[in-house]
Amino acid sequence: MANKIKGFVKIAYWDTEKSGPVPAVLGEIRGTPTIKLLVPKRKSRTNKQKNVVDYNMERKADDMKQFALDSMPSFVERISGPVDFEKYKIKATKYGLPMMLVFSENRLVLNEMKYLSTEFRRRVLVAHISLSKKENRNIFFEYGVR
Repeated sequence: MANKIKGFVKIAYWDTEKSGPVPAVLGEIRGTPTIKLLVPKRKSRTNKQKNVVDYNMERKADDMKQFALDSMPSFVERISGPVDFEKYKIKATKYGLPMMLVFSENRLVLNEMKYLSTEFRRRVLVAHISLSKKENRNIFFEYGVR
């Protein structure tokens, strides 16, 4: 039984007593409940190859949520100055993709940005430009960010 959520997360339930042998992709199950994260390998041409990550934290909603957020892929381009920004613009032009620039005083990439970079991958290039880096200030002024 699997549900697809927002196009990139599948949640599945496997009953070890009623569903028969455990699929090879899940690996060994030592006890129940067992929680595993299946992540497609980045170099794979298909999504059939997976890396299996065991969940070893407490079975509390906040811990599970943090595990999922920390495991979420990120395709956000980090801009660390004019040279990085030029490379980013060249990449956008080369692939004919619109640019999404996220200006922030914070150096951290937000979970929402990671989600957008995954959901719109190969359709939009998402970049994070931090004001805390002095090298980025001219980029802020170029786009009228205050």
